[in-house]
Amino acid sequence: MNDEKYMRLALDEANTAYSRGDLPIGAVLVIDDKVVSGRNECKSLENWLAHAEAKLLHNNAVDVKKAVKEGSDIGLYTTLEPCLMCLGTIVLTRIPRIIYACPDPNGGACNLRPGEIKDWYIKRWPVIEGGPFREESYNLLTAYFRENKETWGKVLKKFEESVKNQTPDIYQD
Repeated sequence: MNDEKYMRLALDEANTAYSRGDLPIGAVLVIDDKVVSGRNECKSLENWLAHAEAKLLHNNAVDVKKAVKEGSDIGLYTTLEPCLMCLGTIVLTRIPRIIYACPDPNGGACNLRPGEIKDWYIKRWPVIEGGPFREESYNLLTAYFRENKETWGKVLKKFEESVKNQTPDIYQD
């Protein structure tokens, strides 16, 4: 799969979310080079569950199940490290590979170790990789946090501290 091409599409979705007032997170699902994309819409839909990854997988569940059964080449690209809800959705739908742009020092769940969870999940655990455009995704997110400091000020601080403390994966393009 062409990680840069697909992450660029996810960033386009994140920019669309940003322009609509939503948290700028975009996701792209790729099944044998067929692309479906989505974005975070928690604010615009007034639904805390409208995360980019979860919505994308929910809306394409039939195609994903068929692709998994057929052994298709499947990848999920997202501009921010998935949260626990989205990671759980990814594991339950048996997506074999996640590529994310920016680590999430506030709510990222990808550092869970498969050995810390039950065998059922371990059997379905995806390969998780940091991908291209970390800095661009980070900059888009922190711009949003700064514009919405009343709500996102504490999260902004965590993101800024993670870069200052050189948390692994931040700015290592």
